[in-house]
Amino acid sequence: MMLLALIIAVLVPARPAAAGTPSPASCQRRCGDMEIPYPFGIGPGCYHDTGEGDITFGFTCNLTADGTYQTISGEVVEVIDVSLRRGQARIRNGIVPWCYDRASRSMDDETQPWVDLSDSQFRLSVEENRFVVVGCNSFAYVRSVNTGKEYMTGCMATCPSAGQLENGSCSGMGCCEAAIPSGINTYQTLFEHKFNTSNITGFSRCSYAVLMEAAAFSFQTTYVTTGDFVESTGGKVPLVLDWVVGKQTCAEAVRNTTGYMCASSNSECVDSTNGPGYLCNCSRGYDGNPYVPDGCQDVNECEATRFKYPCSVPGTCVNTAGGFLCSCPDKTTGNAYNGTCEAKKSQLGVRMAVGSKSVKYSSRSPLTSPRVGAIVAGDQKTVPHSRCPLHLAERHCVQRETPRRYRHCRKLGTHTLHKVVAGARANGDADRAGETKTDPAFFSSLNLRASCPALESGGRAARRRADT
Repeated sequence: MMLLALIIAVLVPARPAAAGTPSPASCQRRCGDMEIPYPFGIGPGCYHDTGEGDITFGFTCNLTADGTYQTISGEVVEVIDVSLRRGQARIRNGIVPWCYDRASRSMDDETQPWVDLSDSQFRLSVEENRFVVVGCNSFAYVRSVNTGKEYMTGCMATCPSAGQLENGSCSGMGCCEAAIPSGINTYQTLFEHKFNTSNITGFSRCSYAVLMEAAAFSFQTTYVTTGDFVESTGGKVPLVLDWVVGKQTCAEAVRNTTGYMCASSNSECVDSTNGPGYLCNCSRGYDGNPYVPDGCQDVNECEATRFKYPCSVPGTCVNTAGGFLCSCPDKTTGNAYNGTCEAKKSQLGVRMAVGSKSVKYSSRSPLTSPRVGAIVAGDQKTVPHSRCPLHLAERHCVQRETPRRYRHCRKLGTHTLHKVVAGARANGDADRAGETKTDPAFFSSLNLRASCPALESGGRAARRRADT
């Protein structure tokens, strides 16, 4: 059985790697099924030393015949796993029992040792841990002394009858839990002796208390009536520790060019939220180890086998450095991020006859002109009208009005009339093409009546004036 041990507050007697220097490739990077990422390491030159007193990232991995870790100097804890991204380590913490001794007819009064993390880079995680008490008529608490001040937090578990116990419920009946305040890095677990359980020994002989990972605990009624809590866990449960790579803030650390630990080019410094110090994380869109050069590599978000496919339309994801793009498939348009890709509308055209010539105009053509107005024989004149000179442009008028009224439509009309005049000139009607026409009757003569109702009415008015 492979067990990983972390020696807290005592440096491993080995040569640590220099600050910011990746450990050799020959270093052992696994202990059983657990990966040991740098800055942590096993053996000489394989872990990082910050040079800050008792902070160490040195691990020891041992295999013993009976499955227990051999005692060595210093305080030893068993490590379950390490997370670089969260800046956390999970260790095994011992359950503290408080049992009635039938021989002495009294409660066991065993003094529990202090757990001291104050001089290390590790801190008790306030977010992930809870203080748990299991038993009947038992009040337990953790006591901490930090900077000369004493803190205590705890709770009381009662059980009037076995029938009131419920699996999964830790609200006071047979089980209670309490949050821990921030800043507790040195603590001792204690039971209050005033609560004697000698009268319920036939039902619940032992009570238990432990500081542990909240997500790892689920209360069972047998924990009260039997010794199942200790037996099922081996007497140890997970405890989450936050850690930092250095005790400076990010602003201070970046100025230390030789000791700054964020070595990857795609990494960033993050200040600790649990006391002084900093961590390194890979930048958004990158993953890996920020403590070694080129350790943060681009994440391919388009790999559906690793991640949930980010685009709403299959086959539209394109990976980019630090991100991705979603583009609609060919012959479609819309938004591939929210699933609104639709087939493109067909090109709608209109034909306008000018003599024997015919010119086709597309509703999607990028029509522009240097100035709003109708261009006739090179001169720029503004044609008075309240609607667009073409049906297609009239539709654009309704859909694309701007503070400059009908600006886009008049540009479309300008381009069209320019083509009409060019067509008239090509058909030998030079006089008509060469004159400056501002009378609506001119447009009426160019077969624009069906397309421009405003001009059509103007043409009728001109003819009535001619008849009189």
